[in-house]
Amino acid sequence: MKYSSIFLLFILFIFSSCQKEIGGEGEAGIAQDFMLEKFNDVQAKGIFKLLLIENDSAYVSVQTHQNLIENINIYVQRGTLHIEEKQPVSSFESYVVYLYYNDLKKVEIQEKVLCEPADKIIQDKLELKAYGDAKFDAFDIETEELSLRAENSSSIRIKGLAKNAKFKAKNQAQINATEMRARVVDLDLAGEAEVQASIEDEIKGRVLDNSVIRYTGNPQKNIEVKDHAQVVKE
Repeated sequence: MKYSSIFLLFILFIFSSCQKEIGGEGEAGIAQDFMLEKFNDVQAKGIFKLLLIENDSAYVSVQTHQNLIENINIYVQRGTLHIEEKQPVSSFESYVVYLYYNDLKKVEIQEKVLCEPADKIIQDKLELKAYGDAKFDAFDIETEELSLRAENSSSIRIKGLAKNAKFKAKNQAQINATEMRARVVDLDLAGEAEVQASIEDEIKGRVLDNSVIRYTGNPQKNIEVKDHAQVVKE
């Protein structure tokens, strides 16, 4: 029993050591480019800023510290670009990731990634997903079909134009689309999620638990409201 306890403590020590955060050394002035295979979707996980830039050719440029350049893992698998840290870093300023793309359908961010576009994103269909404490900020879009999903304590702030939009949010997530004109919005809200939107023609779906939808405009309403959920016209 004694040896089992010692072995268990040893394993826990090794595990905690592997998970220990690392910090950058010196100035974050090192830049390295990564050429990519073709992709349409992006999945980013970690603690860094991700800047989206439309370009004729697709590649990733990472600005970071010399000792951290090998800590970021970038690869394409089945049409999805993955950007993730091998080991957690101690500071949000450790990385800035510039993603140059020529076609973008879906972006998913996790943990504490902050994602922003350099310019307006124009696509027929666009899907954004945020988990953990991740944030989509200052997104300017123009699309026929928009799908937003936010969970945990994540947030999405978006503006522009969408013909049809689906908003799914739960836990303490927030979606702010007051500066985006949407004709039809389909809601699926739960937990303590909060959504703000500007809706022209129709608002539908369901609002459950303690979630809230605050909206402007005069759309037709076809909403299932349960528990202590609120539908507030402003």
